[in-house]
Amino acid sequence: MNQRKFQHFFDGAFGTYYFESGGIHEYCELANLDEGNLVRKIHREYIAAGATAIKTNTFGANSFLLDGRHTEEIIKKGFALATEAAATKATVFADIGGIHMETEIAQVEYLRITDSFLQCGAKHFLFETLPELSPVLPAVAAIKKRDPEAEIIVSFAVSQDGYTQSGLYYKDLIAAAAGVPGITACGLNCICGPSHLLTLIRQLDLTDVCFSAMPNAGYPQTINGRTFYRNNAVYFSQKLKEIYCAGAAIVGGCCGTTPEHI
Repeated sequence: MNQRKFQHFFDGAFGTYYFESGGIHEYCELANLDEGNLVRKIHREYIAAGATAIKTNTFGANSFLLDGRHTEEIIKKGFALATEAAATKATVFADIGGIHMETEIAQVEYLRITDSFLQCGAKHFLFETLPELSPVLPAVAAIKKRDPEAEIIVSFAVSQDGYTQSGLYYKDLIAAAAGVPGITACGLNCICGPSHLLTLIRQLDLTDVCFSAMPNAGYPQTINGRTFYRNNAVYFSQKLKEIYCAGAAIVGGCCGTTPEHI
């Protein structure tokens, strides 16, 4: 794995900004099918804000979350829309969210998803919000077999104490991912706000790790049954700078982050 050298400045949370922008679907991934103009607009706003890498609107495009509804078409259209929006201004990453199923079932689904992206010509992959590493390993191997030059980022979601929902400790996961041939970078995203993520990062030895950090905007608040993130873009930006100074080679935002944060 490459040592620290700044790689990418990612966008923020597509879903957060989609709903703020008047999106009509319960799952933002469905917008790829009939709200293409809005999807392109959101991607372009993140790029205009300074993102050099954008995630396809496909985080939850798997058979389990969407009950098999047009997932392959959602993936293909999502990749096409992001590619159109990015043009030559940003790198497009195939975004693949965590699948909370038995390992063997999740492995098959990850393989199916990555195959769909590879058929589209994807060369950059982000496996994010993962509770563990083993389910994505066959997909990582398959990608590198098809395209040895492919870039693959693996990112885990951990609580403030450093544990995933599967009870695995972040230091062990980062060490394991950093040792896997084919994984370009590894890191943390989601659950934690920027301050707590920074605390976790400062406890890591990143000497030989290309590290990715994409914290939430902060912590959600529920008002009248709806979830909101308090607008703290200035605070977020300050902490993201500290995260970069602590050794992250890749930065961006997760839940609650908008183009203003970027």
